[in-house]
Amino acid sequence: IEPDRVALTDGDTRIGYARLRDEIATLDTAMGGALGFDALFPVVLSNIAPALLGTPGLAGVVDALLADAVEVLGDDAAAPATVDPDTLVARFDAQVARTPDAVALEFDGQALTYREFDACANRLARHLIGLGVGPDARVGLAVRRSFDLLVGMYAIVKAGGAYVPLDPDHPADRLAYVLEIAEPVAVVTTERDAVDLPDSVPALTIDTLDLSEMSDEPIAPEERRGALTADHLAYVIFTSGSTGRPKGVAVEHRAIVANIDWRQSEYGMRADDVVLQKTPFTFDVSVWEFFWPLQVGARLTIAVPDGHRDPAYLAQTMIERGVTIAHFVPS
Repeated sequence: IEPDRVALTDGDTRIGYARLRDEIATLDTAMGGALGFDALFPVVLSNIAPALLGTPGLAGVVDALLADAVEVLGDDAAAPATVDPDTLVARFDAQVARTPDAVALEFDGQALTYREFDACANRLARHLIGLGVGPDARVGLAVRRSFDLLVGMYAIVKAGGAYVPLDPDHPADRLAYVLEIAEPVAVVTTERDAVDLPDSVPALTIDTLDLSEMSDEPIAPEERRGALTADHLAYVIFTSGSTGRPKGVAVEHRAIVANIDWRQSEYGMRADDVVLQKTPFTFDVSVWEFFWPLQVGARLTIAVPDGHRDPAYLAQTMIERGVTIAHFVPS
């Protein structure tokens, strides 16, 4: 595209592609290259054309730029979508392809293979994409430990979004505060859990949601609302708020994938391992329990709700299910 071609118009101000490129490059240098384009562009836009963030909004500006590129470049603008290998999604998808018929999840006497679990998550992910979920979009997750918790969690990241854990047993005012700050597109929950959520946020009760018309095939990159990269958010966990208001901690795919890679290099989880998932999903140490085992073909045994509080139950479950890996805090 010609550098002098107008990229954005804000009232009487016209901004060319050359200036847009230079502004992004300048900010990138100032930030030491630590941020990706998806983080840099909104900041640049707020500086040079702030009114556009109101109408048409960030998504509208991006769509207009893409449409302009297609008009000028034709088919050359439509580069094939690629898969970033350093996302939780790519790592899990690769494992599903390797061991589709191995057992991935166990819960309350039932089991799901990698293929079965993946199919459930893909259906829900497509529904979430249809609701507007894409890279960096936050989606609340208010489900007690169950298959549904894992399906919801994986579906959110497969759609490109970041899950925001909401403990169903937390007070309604805390949940409302977290939702106000996180501004999720929706909240994934279940009718069974009967979570007290404010009416201001759409709630999806996935245990009653009919997704039979949705394809269960893997999510293709071009299906998402934008390319999913390691620089996008994977989850946003809020602190306990014991010293004040809860604060959200946003973590990118790159960070948690690097953490899992380090754990794998140090401790070498194997496909024949059985991992106990018992850490509440509102704590960040739960993340490796949810994602690490299913990147290496291991089996994840999910404790029943509140089971983590019962030492006798945990001991019995570990014996019966042949658990080889569990995480405990010092006491």
